[in-house]
Parts: sequence; structure tokens; C-alpha cells
Amino acid sequence: MNQEVYQLYSDESLSEDKRYTSICVISGNKENLQNLREELFKILKINKINELKFTEVKTHRPKINTAEQFINIAVEFAKNKKIRIDILTYDLQDSRHNIQGRDDFRNVERMYYKLIRNCCERWSKLKWEFYPDENSAYNWEEIKDYLNSTKFPRKEVGLLKLFNEERFKLNFIALEQKNSLNEPLVQLADLFAGFHWFSILYGLECLRFISKENTKNQKFLFEEFENITEDYNKTKVNRFLLIKKMDELCKKHKLGVSLKTNKHLWTPQPDYPINFWLYEPQGEYDKAPTRKTGKL
Repeated sequence: MNQEVYQLYSDESLSEDKRYTSICVISGNKENLQNLREELFKILKINKINELKFTEVKTHRPKINTAEQFINIAVEFAKNKKIRIDILTYDLQDSRHNIQGRDDFRNVERMYYKLIRNCCERWSKLKWEFYPDENSAYNWEEIKDYLNSTKFPRKEVGLLKLFNEERFKLNFIALEQKNSLNEPLVQLADLFAGFHWFSILYGLECLRFISKENTKNQKFLFEEFENITEDYNKTKVNRFLLIKKMDELCKKHKLGVSLKTNKHLWTPQPDYPINFWLYEPQGEYDKAPTRKTGKL
């Protein structure tokens, strides 16, 4: 098993109605991530932006341009398999989360664990460094400890194999919280996280807008969009245009991202390097942690 060190940079974003939380992890080897970091710093400098946050991508043209250029370079690195961008979004109104006494901090930790484990398995790498955005509310060391006790490939329940498959433990050798102001890879994670929940919250409106853009005011024929408001504010228009750009780039490079199928950004096959994942409860047993249970 290859022992090259790989890195993860992460951030999360909360939807404006507090219903959805999106977590994004940017991953790759040190060299490729350093090259991406340098490109992102150049974009920030050219646009005279100190820090890019999704919540500030509204009507300020330099920030909109920066967001578009961040998307361009991220897709470029992803299509060449230099990085992965994995985004997990969960819904507080689903059966997993709509429970009494839910512990939101521990739940974020658990969802981080699910996303990072999935990411590590996609790379098939064992040795990792983890650099999340600063947040003292989360027990990052506990997440690291759980990851270090994780083996892969996972055992397939009910499947008998002729030979025992060798399994390996993940090895997280470094963990350090990063100030997003000084780390553009964390800013990139925040941007993709924000775009995921935004596409879920406003997916139908986004598709209606894109259709009007593409058809130049020809009548849109799909009945299901007939009741969607056309009173778009400038922030929505700018974000819809950026989602349109992202969708077009992913289609151009055959990255497996779909906007139309589920009416939000979604990657049906998670092996692709840009993986938009709307978490679905796995059954009645799948419940968020409560304040009574406490631990991850």
C-alpha cells in the first residue's frame, strides 16, 4: 500500500434557513495541493480580495469574479485527478436528524467522520494530514482517533469470500486547525460547501433561471417549474450563474455531476473527483447523536 502522505482541508457552511449543513473536504497529495494553493493566492491577489467566503458572494463584482476563477481552477485540478472535492450535506428535517435532544456539535463530528472515511477510501491512501477550519466547538482529536481506528476496505456484510482480504488502518499523522484568512484551500472548501446547500435550497428556481438563460426567453415547457417565482434578486442571479458555470464545466469534462436529475448538484457515482453527496438516512437505526449519548 502506497505510503505517500496525502492532505485534507475542510470547512462547513450552514444554509440561511438553518436547515442544511454542508461539509466540504479538499484532498490530494502535498505537491498538488501546494500548486493549487499558489493558484488560489494569485486569484485573490489579482482581484484584491483578502478572503473569499460563500456568504459574501453576492453582488460585489471582485468577489463574484474570484468565486468564478476559484471554480475554474478547482475543476481543472479535479479533471486531471490532482485533487478530490467531496461535499456532504445533511438535512435537519430528515428522519436521522429530526429527533429530540439532538447534539448538533457531535453530529457535525460524526458527519465529518463519514465524509473523510469515504474520501480516504476513494484515494486508497493510508497516511494523512488533516487541516480543518478553526472551530473550538468540535473535538478534532476525537475525530482523528476514530479515523485512526478505521480499517479499509470495509467488510461486506453477508458476503463470504474464499480468501480473507487484507485490511489496512488509516494513519492520520498530523492535525492542525487553520485560519481560513491565511489558507485559500479552506476558502475553496467553504465555497463548494455553500454552493451545495444553495443548490438544494433553490434548485427549482436555479433550473428555471438557467433554462431562461439558455433559451433566451423562449417558453419553458416543463410543467413542474410553472409555479416558481421569477422575482430573482441580484445575489440569487449571480449565484445561479456560478452554478450554471460549474455545471457546464463538469459536463464539458465528463465529471459525472448532475444538476437536473435531483434538481440540485449531485454526483451519482462518488468515485468521480467532484462528489456532491446529499446524505440519506440508512434506516431506522441511523440517528444523530443526542446530548445524552455525547460521544462521536
